[in-house]
Amino acid sequence: MSSSPIRQPKQLNRRRKLLAGLIANLVRAYSWTWRLEFMGDVEVTRPSVVCFWHNRLMMPIALYRRCLRRGYIALPMTGMISASKDGAFLSEVIGRFGVRPIRGSSSRRGAMALIEARRALADGFCVAITPDGPRGPKCECKPGPVHLAMQSGCPVVAVTAHASRFWQLRSWDQFQIPQPFARIRIRALAPVYLEGPMDETRVHEWTARLTCLLNDDGQSGAADSPS
Repeated sequence: MSSSPIRQPKQLNRRRKLLAGLIANLVRAYSWTWRLEFMGDVEVTRPSVVCFWHNRLMMPIALYRRCLRRGYIALPMTGMISASKDGAFLSEVIGRFGVRPIRGSSSRRGAMALIEARRALADGFCVAITPDGPRGPKCECKPGPVHLAMQSGCPVVAVTAHASRFWQLRSWDQFQIPQPFARIRIRALAPVYLEGPMDETRVHEWTARLTCLLNDDGQSGAADSPS
């Protein structure tokens, strides 16, 4: 019996690639009006599993190169993106910001994406993950980042991002778009090494702890209100 073929991630046609490039250029120009305030407990200088909420994705991705230039992060970045059609569009956008996409999520192509992510970490990259994506529930971690950190031996770095003023979309995650000239506060918490046996109980404990870390400083993704 032949094995089932591996499902490939969705790809964009030429028109949607051009549209993704246009949006990336607009976001890049728009983001220069934001005032970046980095509140890192530590600078990211070794391969890590970097986690932030899905509704804050626009801020750390758009500001990645600025953080790189200022020395807040010293490594190239990959990002775990859904293998869906929407993920194909987002992959094209984040690629314009210097973030290499890895296609896959908990709902599709997850095992292959996990292998690629481990390889990226071994090659000296950080791997960015939105642990409540791609479908939620909002601000509740799935175990994917915990499995990746345990299998790779790399630490987890929780990143919180807050805008002083933002618009909020009517999406499942209430996606946030910072307003022009907003103050963006990005905080990278100290790396956490996930030690101990990788059994179901331990994975559940670390997943719950990661949720708490991402909701740190009293300003969780659920608590912020749009201006």
